[in-house]
Amino acid sequence: MGIADLLTPGQAAHLLGIDTSTLRRYARQFSTHLSEHANQPRRHYTATDIATLRHAQTLLRTHTPKDAVELLAVIEPDAAPPAIVESQLPALVGELERTREMMASLVQRIDDIAADRDTDRVTIDDQATELAELRTDHERLRAWIAIPPWRRIFTPPPE
Repeated sequence: MGIADLLTPGQAAHLLGIDTSTLRRYARQFSTHLSEHANQPRRHYTATDIATLRHAQTLLRTHTPKDAVELLAVIEPDAAPPAIVESQLPALVGELERTREMMASLVQRIDDIAADRDTDRVTIDDQATELAELRTDHERLRAWIAIPPWRRIFTPPPE
């Protein structure tokens, strides 16, 4: 790999959408997962380093830095797929279980929302029927009020 294939810290930071100081911190935190070029005093980054750091950014959104370093080691970028590091298998299983729990929770919430929607539809239909009845009653009362007062004396109001 020649120097032309390497990115400067400024270029790498721009690609990742972060500041160079954040890139420097990431390079220290994830040094075991980056190329030798990223671990030298004058750092340069490969395309694989950028992909690794992007994955690290994703992990950092939902995990602590220590957990992100461990999860990043689950799949080694240079290993033949799907090379899973045996020591990281429990972390992967834990992530899968947490994902399953989240999915089950989301399915339950969707079912609850659907049930609430059906209940709301019934309520709306009942209220629409009641409103129609009230409008009819209102029209009958208006018609009764329109009768001259001397005739209303002997005509009871509609019920």
